[in-house]
Amino acid sequence: MRTCSVLVMILVSVETALAAPVMTPFNPAVNGFRFPNTFVNSLAPALDFHTEGLCGGMTYAVLDYYNAHWPAPDQDYRPANGTALQEYLYARQIDSIAQDLDKWTEGFSRGGADKGALFSLGLETAPGSRIAELRSFLDRGVPVPLGLQTAQGWSANHQVLAIGYDLGRYEGDLGANQGDFRIFLCDPNFPGKTMRLAPDVGAQIWIERDENDAVVRGMGWQSYFVATNYRAAKPPHILNPAYPADGKIHQLLLTFQTGAHDLRGDDDNVDLTVNLTDGTSQFFPNINLSAHWLANYEETAAVDLTAPVRADLIRYMVLSATFGDGRDAGSWDILSVRVRGKGGGSLDLPRLAEGGSHRFTVAAPDFSLPNLR
Repeated sequence: MRTCSVLVMILVSVETALAAPVMTPFNPAVNGFRFPNTFVNSLAPALDFHTEGLCGGMTYAVLDYYNAHWPAPDQDYRPANGTALQEYLYARQIDSIAQDLDKWTEGFSRGGADKGALFSLGLETAPGSRIAELRSFLDRGVPVPLGLQTAQGWSANHQVLAIGYDLGRYEGDLGANQGDFRIFLCDPNFPGKTMRLAPDVGAQIWIERDENDAVVRGMGWQSYFVATNYRAAKPPHILNPAYPADGKIHQLLLTFQTGAHDLRGDDDNVDLTVNLTDGTSQFFPNINLSAHWLANYEETAAVDLTAPVRADLIRYMVLSATFGDGRDAGSWDILSVRVRGKGGGSLDLPRLAEGGSHRFTVAAPDFSLPNLR
């Protein structure tokens, strides 16, 4: 009897061990980006043609940083158009589609009538199946990108990073307990959080759940695939600033909400002058880096001060638009601008200066921002 009891305990322990979640060392709160995927991408400024989102670029890039053993940039604002990070994310977005183009087109080639079969692909565990591919990475502690496919149009597809999984009671036989299966994710739409991809067996779709396993309302996906063709690339080595705790502002973050008229870039740009109480000033030309800033969009320009100063020594700031061809019709609208000051230690001034709507023109190129401190 005692032998039987011991055997039962061993079998229960083995079953529990087999059902335990498998996690890679990747932690979204530590290794992930801190800004959400809210990009609008300007493809043809003259035609006002743009796309939305860089989920694939963010997924590939954050894995690139992880594989390079470099910390991802810790900025908490979306990188502006034309910055090194934004351009890298865009390039990796293209890679994320091109490297697995055959898998991206699979759902369309099968047609919308085979939705149940597409859904079930993600629950199969036989050799060569989706779960087998997934485990071939995650069981070795290696995160891997996933493509999430929907039959509702290309724009509704999504890309995430798989960082773990949990079969629960599901035995991989397309039988009972399919709803237990979870794939743990770093999702660029939810920075810093460990999300979950889960099957909705009744609806025959894959849905997303949050850290508490609550359903995230929104788009569901017909299937997922493992991006086995991902190849690591060298990301831009952007140093996260470590300012001394000297009570001074070292960096300004200027967040613009543009209006109906965009900032064209090239020769149409914006300069910043920081005027100090001692009569001196610091001048920073072309803080948009000659990049196109879309209409009705938010962009943040990061400016490192030439010499750090205390907040109370900043008298006011002036934004000056330049229109390179001197055309009278040149203009740029902003609905608001907010200036944040950052320094060492805990110095973070979210409202150093701010202003409301303004139209920059050739005749009226300047806009002053008083120091709120």
